Amino acid sequence: MGLTKDFLKFQQSGSFNLLASPNGMVQFVDSVTCAVAAAESVSFYNMRTLAKTKQIRFEGRIVTSFALTKDKSKIAVGYDNGSIHLHKIEDESPPIVFNGHKTGVNCLTFSDDGFILASGGKDSVIALWDVLNESGICSLFGHKGTITHLRFVQNGLYLVSSSKDTQIRFWSLLNKCCFYLLAESQSEIYSFAFLNKENLLVVANSEIELSVFELKWNKEIKEENDDEEILDDLNKVIQCKKRGSLLRQAKGRALQLSVSSDEAILCCVGADSLVDIYRNFTEEESTKRFRRKLRKLRQRLEIQENEENKDDLSAQMLKLENEVRKDITTIIARIGDYRADSKVKWVDMCDSFTFLPNGRTREYRFYCLLKSNNVLGVSIRVDWKNSATESFLLTSLGQRVHRTDIRALAISSKSDIIVTGSNESAIVWDLQELVSLNKFVADGLQQISAALLFANDTQLILGTRTGSLFLFNLKACELIERSDSVHDSITGLCAFPNKDGFVSFGQDKKARFWCFERAKDSSDRDYLSIRSKRVLELQDEPLCAAISPNGKFIAFGLLDNTSRVFFMDSLKYFVSLYGHSLPIYCIDISHDSKLIITGSGDKSVRIWGLDFGDCHRSLFAHDGNVTCVQFCINMADDEKLFWSAGSDGKLKQWDAVTFNHIQTLNAHTDQIDAVAQNFDSKILISASRDKSIRVWELTDELIVLQEEEERKREEDYEKKMIEEEDIVPGETKNSESGLATLKSMETIKSHIPHILLRAYPNGSFHLFIGDTLEKIQRRIHHNQIVHSIELLPIIDELKTVVPTIIEFSANQIGFNIAALKFLQMSLEDKQKDKLFKQAFNSTESFVFAFPTSPKLSTTRQAQVFFCSSNKFCLSGLIRQPTSSDGMITRPSLKSWKRSPTSGRYAPNCRAKIRARKWTCCGRYIGGEMRTAIAKHHHPKARSPSGVDKYLDGEEGENFLINLKNEIY
Repeated sequence: MGLTKDFLKFQQSGSFNLLASPNGMVQFVDSVTCAVAAAESVSFYNMRTLAKTKQIRFEGRIVTSFALTKDKSKIAVGYDNGSIHLHKIEDESPPIVFNGHKTGVNCLTFSDDGFILASGGKDSVIALWDVLNESGICSLFGHKGTITHLRFVQNGLYLVSSSKDTQIRFWSLLNKCCFYLLAESQSEIYSFAFLNKENLLVVANSEIELSVFELKWNKEIKEENDDEEILDDLNKVIQCKKRGSLLRQAKGRALQLSVSSDEAILCCVGADSLVDIYRNFTEEESTKRFRRKLRKLRQRLEIQENEENKDDLSAQMLKLENEVRKDITTIIARIGDYRADSKVKWVDMCDSFTFLPNGRTREYRFYCLLKSNNVLGVSIRVDWKNSATESFLLTSLGQRVHRTDIRALAISSKSDIIVTGSNESAIVWDLQELVSLNKFVADGLQQISAALLFANDTQLILGTRTGSLFLFNLKACELIERSDSVHDSITGLCAFPNKDGFVSFGQDKKARFWCFERAKDSSDRDYLSIRSKRVLELQDEPLCAAISPNGKFIAFGLLDNTSRVFFMDSLKYFVSLYGHSLPIYCIDISHDSKLIITGSGDKSVRIWGLDFGDCHRSLFAHDGNVTCVQFCINMADDEKLFWSAGSDGKLKQWDAVTFNHIQTLNAHTDQIDAVAQNFDSKILISASRDKSIRVWELTDELIVLQEEEERKREEDYEKKMIEEEDIVPGETKNSESGLATLKSMETIKSHIPHILLRAYPNGSFHLFIGDTLEKIQRRIHHNQIVHSIELLPIIDELKTVVPTIIEFSANQIGFNIAALKFLQMSLEDKQKDKLFKQAFNSTESFVFAFPTSPKLSTTRQAQVFFCSSNKFCLSGLIRQPTSSDGMITRPSLKSWKRSPTSGRYAPNCRAKIRARKWTCCGRYIGGEMRTAIAKHHHPKARSPSGVDKYLDGEEGENFLINLKNEIY
């Protein structure tokens, strides 16, 4: 067995720059604090100081939803694997974990008292959880699409859910079933909100309008219908009527609704940067608006007021009044909007509002999450008389972070700072504290594509897509020099091994070689300047470049799917590397200048020999484009490890000698665009389009490749087993409610019968339940049921339904019993046989029959025996046996032998019995069959007379008694 090589594992030590996930959410905590979902964590920020006060983190999983209790003491966090973690905000104790969804958790909500938690998943399942008992209550099935929103109503008695299947369902928590279905929408529903003490329902869907429904709950229905009988069972709890539609100004679908604490202001988030603001009027205000609108419409009517058309005028006025009553804008109307600088993804209104000194203006505040990695604090002032709005930006968290994709990354030689560049700016970060130190902003500094540190980390060079080079003093954060029109668009920068210059390349198919030189500014101060020395014309547009550590070669990855290698000193062509089927996006050379690796859009990484340009191996590296490759620095001579990153958000480490996959770092959720290492390759930094920058550090934990492969196979097997539709004890199909637990390896194992069922011969679960219910006192819950107000309608209904059902069941059972008896009689008359059944193993048992009197042809009675190697039992008496079953044959004299002494016949059992261990005989005496059994060649049972003598004796009588007891 060969020696195995061990490697060291990398683990994430921190992440920064990410404030909020693009598809995350934000929620109000108090007047100055908000909670934001950012990748695998939920962060709490103080909006005044812009400082992070608390963080809840779960490595390896992405936060998809979270919810706070009404008193803000607990928080439930849902992840992309379907798990839910329940934390106490002021406590650092381990969380309570609930597992009830196969896919990500899409929405969460608490009841008003915080005792029940409802979760909706992308698997179209709603799960209810008991917070106090830390257990699941049930799962609710009914929706056919992703659950988008949940809300408890009527003091926690009911749960309302919406889904992408265009339905809104009302669930009863007592019966755990859906009692009302609202299917008015023709498109996917994303959110809903209740107004006017849950009597007004506003629905947000994919349409340009918001649908408004008027609700009447059971109390209001009873008051209005005291003398009327309600025929519709659905309306016993709720009545729903569409009231109208509200137009939106935002484009695209309506994603989310947020309501103020006084239910006066409603905010609607669309698919763009606009937030629509609606005002919900009180009953008095609605009446005034109705009268005002009616008065204006009456004034516009041009009708002659004379006696001839008085009837027409009154009819027209009545019609006009009915039309105004249908106008939803008298109840709720759009009064303004708020426009952000990028797409709005989530809005949450603060609980409190204030009255301004003028007495007619109210100020509301809400937190707004933007897709551009920013969270805003916004104030809206509403003029209560004119319904006019005015918005103000109070604070912004995105002042010290990148709000666009990070394309450039550079690390200092001392590993103490890093520089990142994006479309709008460059930022210097402290690698120890993971906080921003300086931010570089200058005219024309946009779309940064590359960054390099020089002169003992005192000079910073930035290249942009506009074709300009910027030279900054890193300590003073000052722009020293700017070179425009260097390229049409700078794709990247590559530093010389001795740090005395660099190479720039771009879309103009040129590579420029730069060097540093001393220069003086207008104040006669010396500074470090850059100057172009040489230009290399390339065959196609270069996308990446790498210089060998020995300074001998420079390689370019081109748009034509090839890589070309040149001599560094003379810029002469050396070799071309052919093999990729798509453009080469990244390239690097090993520390000994013997290997070169290339990553392409064909999802592969190729390892080449730099001596002859031969391809050593092609590796299928990622599920998408390979965006970054980089050799580990300062490795041993016999060790050549490299990293690869792709559009699948994964970082993978490979061995370029053995071509083995060593480890995978899974944390990013989007494409990785930049990777950097420190001088000894113990720190790895990656930047992704999910706006996060992650730091990975080398640990002392060993990686054994065989163990990693086995672990991955086990994970794949477990995942496959869980996804299969196996039978889980307690899980039923086609029901509205079920278990609230996730199917796992423990729940899908072979079912082990309960220990109490082992006391029953057949282990039947139904018999056990029936026997248990039979022992329960029948009236143990009678008083509670009779005195329950909620159960009175059910009891009244049972009084009429139960007797009818019992009578029907009794008649049906009696009819079936009579039919079975008639069928039995019919079969006996037809076949003249008695029904019998006895099961034995065919390989160990046999059947034989012999007549009671072979001399009389009219008497055709035969005794049938079922025998095995260790049992002998009487089965029954057959009259006129037939050969239809193939086992019982008509007896003949050939199977009998005559006794030479008495002349009586006895069955020749040796010819009939397969197992020769036993010899059997029998006779019919006085209507009672007496049977005997003896061993072969028994001295007292060799002849029929011997058998009779044996049976007539005391020993035979005891034998028959024991045999009879054994049989019956």
